[in-house]
Amino acid sequence: MELSPAKIRYLLSIYELYMEHPESIRPVDVARRLKISRASVTVMLKELEEQNLVSRNTDSGIEFTPKGQKTAMTYYTQYRTFLRFFLQNLQIDGINAREDCISLVSSLSEESLRSLSRYVKDSRLHYILS
Repeated sequence: MELSPAKIRYLLSIYELYMEHPESIRPVDVARRLKISRASVTVMLKELEEQNLVSRNTDSGIEFTPKGQKTAMTYYTQYRTFLRFFLQNLQIDGINAREDCISLVSSLSEESLRSLSRYVKDSRLHYILS
């Protein structure tokens, strides 16, 4: 499933929030994380709900659907692979590395992401073994 860069950014942010506080993710938490308005979050959450990626309820806030959990985890795994590579191998500072990796994951096609992710993993292994 091809998602817009903005939707991928939201999924990554929601996934990070979920890992930090799995009991409840509120729209205001997403707005703070992305440094955007709560109204923008509400609009995007509606789109993510329409694609069956998240659901919202008053008790637990934002939750991933099974499809959304799988999608977010896939993007997050790729993001973490690139982030480790940027930090350890390229020695890019944390803030820039994080933003660059989010941009990378959210702008490449799925095919390019898979190929680049494999390459980075192989490069890291080669780097470690050298």
